[in-house]
Amino acid sequence: MTKKDLMKEFNELQEEKKCRIEGIYWNSNKSSIQNAINCLKCSDEMLEKYLIVVSLKYEYREND
Repeated sequence: MTKKDLMKEFNELQEEKKCRIEGIYWNSNKSSIQNAINCLKCSDEMLEKYLIVVSLKYEYREND
């Protein structure tokens, strides 16, 4: 699959799921894009669990 195909699928899944994964852009490598696609393809319940884990691991800290 080309990067163009991956980005097209990624953008379609974001629209379908009505969510946005920051950090995935045209300059991202193919494996990062594919990982984001795999994440978006999982069930809503599993996606919510992933987002909880990520938010706990990478807690937002203002003025660090």
